[in-house]
Amino acid sequence: PRIAIIGGPTGSGKTKVLHALRDILGEQIIDLEGLANHSGSVYGFVGHEHAGQPTPRQYTNDVAMQWNDLDPERWVFIEDEGPNVGCVNLPVGLYRKMRTASAVLKLDIPKDIRVEVLREDYALPERKTKEGSCSNINTDQKLSEWLSNMIKATRKLEKRIGQVRMNKMIDLLQDGCYAEFARAALDY
Repeated sequence: PRIAIIGGPTGSGKTKVLHALRDILGEQIIDLEGLANHSGSVYGFVGHEHAGQPTPRQYTNDVAMQWNDLDPERWVFIEDEGPNVGCVNLPVGLYRKMRTASAVLKLDIPKDIRVEVLREDYALPERKTKEGSCSNINTDQKLSEWLSNMIKATRKLEKRIGQVRMNKMIDLLQDGCYAEFARAALDY
């Protein structure tokens, strides 16, 4: 099949668009992040903590099985990805085809909407708050685990964003200011 890449910056809703193409328009897709149980960013584990990632072999097999089920006469839509998603690598042949795709659809979404998308995608349901507000701190185990994982992931950005910015982002997380955290995360 011919490949159409769905691209755009973090928080532009690429996965949502991919799923809408399938669910609403009946288009063929391969959801590489869904198969990997990881959204591809430093925070990609969020929402997938208990599922874990497949083994590299299983991931390659899952991608190959989906590819084999495609109608070769129709387009297939795939979200733009680097050579790996979390700890698994894209099959080399597919990655090469993606890099030379004949169609690339780039999403250009305003930053305020991207902040909202990130907040929806990464905050725990009970922690989601409206733009500009901070939620009340709750000490349940699920929140504690989520917060610990988010802080650990944010620390991985230190070389890119510097210690001062990293600490500010961690403070925003600990204060429950997720929209503000998402806005800061978009700038790295």
